[in-house]
Amino acid sequence: GVVATVLTRLMRGYVPFPTYTTPFIVTTWVVHAIGKSMNAAPVEGYPALLPDPPLAFTIEAVMHGVGQVMFQGSLWTGLLFLIGIAISNGRHAALVLAGSIVGMMLAWHHTTEATRAIDPERLVDRSLFENIKLGLYGYNATLAPVALYLWRKSLIPPLLGMLLTVPIAELVPRFGIPALTAPFVLATWLVLFLGWLETTYFRSRE
Repeated sequence: GVVATVLTRLMRGYVPFPTYTTPFIVTTWVVHAIGKSMNAAPVEGYPALLPDPPLAFTIEAVMHGVGQVMFQGSLWTGLLFLIGIAISNGRHAALVLAGSIVGMMLAWHHTTEATRAIDPERLVDRSLFENIKLGLYGYNATLAPVALYLWRKSLIPPLLGMLLTVPIAELVPRFGIPALTAPFVLATWLVLFLGWLETTYFRSRE
């Protein structure tokens, strides 16, 4: 926590673009690497205090995609998060919900019953359906559209950000590191860079 705070202060002072959750990502990756080098045992999951009701796969995946923003694998948590965001800003809630849906659908489009994938967070091999159901391809897709909507009040940048998070979420675990919110940061930076290119090299020449 201390290192992440210092890193945030340094990045905010010297980096000329939004840092978002980069200090958390970098700090956690370093601690993760130290833990692996020390053969630290991974923590097992805990049973939910309030079990999820039996709902359709798509509803579970979408709600989990919202809740996983704070590493909460509970449908109830995702629902409460969504309600809270809606109370604060209805448009942001709509973008969050759309992002979770897009993340689920994009991860699902190439899935079969036999498809397996690396869990983006725990780095264990299991059914891709299970990863999608847990919202592990949805939560980054909920963060990117809100950040991009705050940058430019348009639907195109948020939609592009949603779409980019899923392939990045599939790529990062292949390097042996948890995805965390890196797909959100990288996708958002890429869209911001494209916006900078558009403003600098296209609009200026019209």
